[in-house]
Amino acid sequence: WTLKYEWLFYFFLPFGLIFCRGAGFALMFAIAAAVIQLFSTRPVEWYFLAGALAAVLNEKYKVRSTINWNSPPITLTLVATIAYLAFMAPHIYTPASAVLLFICFFCITNGNDLFGLLSLKSSRFLGIISYSLYLLHCTILFIVLRAVNKLAPIEKMPPEYYWAVVAFCAAVTLMVSSITYRLIEHPWMRAKMPAWLASNSYR
Repeated sequence: WTLKYEWLFYFFLPFGLIFCRGAGFALMFAIAAAVIQLFSTRPVEWYFLAGALAAVLNEKYKVRSTINWNSPPITLTLVATIAYLAFMAPHIYTPASAVLLFICFFCITNGNDLFGLLSLKSSRFLGIISYSLYLLHCTILFIVLRAVNKLAPIEKMPPEYYWAVVAFCAAVTLMVSSITYRLIEHPWMRAKMPAWLASNSYR
């Protein structure tokens, strides 16, 4: 369901490049925030805005080198924020939740590894193929669960059988996502950036 927001974001990118320098980003950020607050019925757009802010702060202001992002106070704050959002936040699609998730995202993108958890090879591998996982998991779940449902109705399935099917879906998704990343994503990531786009990088 989020793909429609992504396509809107992709169509907006050429326009956004005009404002990515100097005070232009601040103006664009303020306008976007106002439009989301006034007109959005399901404000998932706050998270795109938070991601853009994190990218600008990291790329333009080099904040990563100024703070020890793996220090205990930052890590404990990160864990507490994640726990609150997971178990206590009444609604995730709100400006307040977007701010809290921005804090989590910003800490992690600047190097916090949650006591080493995010530095594990398995975690890094999942991060590498995460976009393929995001795009493919719903399709694989739909196909597998639909096929299984014809053989044995899912609503009558014992919990252990259901979770076995979900585990199978997870394994298939990991395998397929690894292949699509290597054959589709990776070649395009290594492609040379067009000169017109490189010239509009954050400065």
